[in-house]
Amino acid sequence: MKQRLYQKFVQLFSRQNDVTDYLINQAGIVRKRNDDIETQVFCWSEVTKIEVCKLDFFSYDEVALQFTTPEGCFEILEKHTAFEQLKIFLPEQYNVPLTWFSTVVENPFEYNYALLYQKNAE
Repeated sequence: MKQRLYQKFVQLFSRQNDVTDYLINQAGIVRKRNDDIETQVFCWSEVTKIEVCKLDFFSYDEVALQFTTPEGCFEILEKHTAFEQLKIFLPEQYNVPLTWFSTVVENPFEYNYALLYQKNAE
């Protein structure tokens, strides 16, 4: 997960990136592009795993949520609009502990990781 997150940061800060934000809607997560076109990234019902980690970049920390679906993995970063909404939404939708965010940001200068949700095999 750590390597994929670093690659995502490189993509986010490249000039070729056309994604400006990720938003939350009733169905799931939506990608909003520079041209204001919104596309559904994944639906809540498709999520099989949710992980969170904090990466320390010495001058600042970045918390990232990773959602795993059958279609792949998707990261939502603190800078995205959806992230603040997810702090409240995850405990309601997936029974994630209310303290998930404060737990992962503890311990400065450390890589903190937590598995927040794992769908039961049916």
